[in-house]
Amino acid sequence: RVAVFVDLENVGASFIGAVAEFGATQGRVCHLAVYADWRRGYGAAWDITLDLGGVPKQILRTGGKNSADISIVIDVMEFLSFSPDLQVYILATGDSDFVPLAQKLRARGKMVIGVAPNDKGIADALISACDRFELLNQVKPAPPSLPAADEDAMQAPSLDEVRAALVGLLTRQG
Repeated sequence: RVAVFVDLENVGASFIGAVAEFGATQGRVCHLAVYADWRRGYGAAWDITLDLGGVPKQILRTGGKNSADISIVIDVMEFLSFSPDLQVYILATGDSDFVPLAQKLRARGKMVIGVAPNDKGIADALISACDRFELLNQVKPAPPSLPAADEDAMQAPSLDEVRAALVGLLTRQG
């Protein structure tokens, strides 16, 4: 079982899909959380997170720059304490503030994989603290677009058409 923790302020919104896809290659992802101050206009990231079955975690800036980091650490330690069957922790960040967390997880026998975009600076200490560190592309190419649908074919049936279909169905079933 795998848990993925994304520090959005460190890796960026376009990275969420790539890290979620990577997480699925490591086992069954039972938790995907993306940490950000969502009031700052991460609308697309919110949608992506929800589409992937993830949990957008609200952090509140109280003067420091490490609000997301602290929230991630608290959640990871809760999982460590209450979900002993969780074996793989993926930390999506390049921030050296997570070195003690990675060390603690490894000391408890957990696999720690760091992931970050291949175009971001990553702390050498974090790379060393993880069992493995992966550099991933941020954006996958978009699938080819589908041809535009005929608008007439896309119109919802009228209330009379729905009523007639239901009456016909109920009449046939007795």
